Amino acid sequence: MAIVIKDGSAMLDEFYKDWSLTVEGLSATPESLGAYMKILTSLTDVKDGFAFYTVSGKTMNDKYGLTGDNAYPDNLTIVMVMLKDLVNPMKVAVPRFTWGGRWFTDIVDNNARKQRYIDGTDNEDENDD
Repeated sequence: MAIVIKDGSAMLDEFYKDWSLTVEGLSATPESLGAYMKILTSLTDVKDGFAFYTVSGKTMNDKYGLTGDNAYPDNLTIVMVMLKDLVNPMKVAVPRFTWGGRWFTDIVDNNARKQRYIDGTDNEDENDD
């Protein structure tokens, strides 16, 4: 299967709604993505049209207002796989931890929470669980 890499900069809202599988800092070289594809396809088949999507740290910083210690390095590569492009996406739910895979939605929400804290606008009570 050919490795297809697409710029995902205009698709951040779609990744959020899809809970896309995300790896921060993965090189977007054919070798790295080929190895990643091998891992994914050992767990589930992929659908026609499957692609890897990439965005830069700068894109994430700009879109979500990430600053200071919460900001990504501008040139960091972030790779997403849309769950809708996997035949059985739940087959990657637990194994994803072994390669640093996270849901895009969790990444965005955690970054927002940390940014509110940095900005001094987090109104959550410290005793809430």
